[in-house]
Amino acid sequence: MKLVRRYSILIILIILAFFFPYSLKNHAKLTMRVIITGFAIDKNEDKYEVTAQAIIPTISSGSGAGQSKIDFISEEGNSVSDCINSIAHNIGKIAALSHVTFIVVGEGVLSENIVGQLDFFVRNDKLPDSLLVLICDGRAKDTIKKTKDFDVSVAINMQQVFLDKEENMNGIMTTLIDVF
Repeated sequence: MKLVRRYSILIILIILAFFFPYSLKNHAKLTMRVIITGFAIDKNEDKYEVTAQAIIPTISSGSGAGQSKIDFISEEGNSVSDCINSIAHNIGKIAALSHVTFIVVGEGVLSENIVGQLDFFVRNDKLPDSLLVLICDGRAKDTIKKTKDFDVSVAINMQQVFLDKEENMNGIMTTLIDVF
């Protein structure tokens, strides 16, 4: 018992030495992620342009509490998968795709083989099978940017917003699996 009392501070420091670096590592992993909630796909002449709707975490200096904002990241490439890989590379963070709920497709893509370009989304095991595919008039980039002023919680649940609006609009929204 004397030994435990005498070295209790040393024992506590050893325990902290095991757990404290682990907690720092987890925090670093969280700050290195960007949550992507949706994609817009356009065709510009011979290249594709993919715009990702991303939730970017920000740290408030006053309270230390985390905030988030919606931002858009666009890249051009020869295919949709090239564009998405460029987005992940250029933001310098890990793109978390498990929260993607919708894909907006511009009318320029409809003249191409849409199934071939949406193949990336079907084959990616991090993406849910319930992705909603929306066809829009004009450019998909302009359509997705209309969500800029939404609250972050609404941006994450855009799939439900689109499904609710489908009943009142003259449009058809379908899941990615149904497209195939």
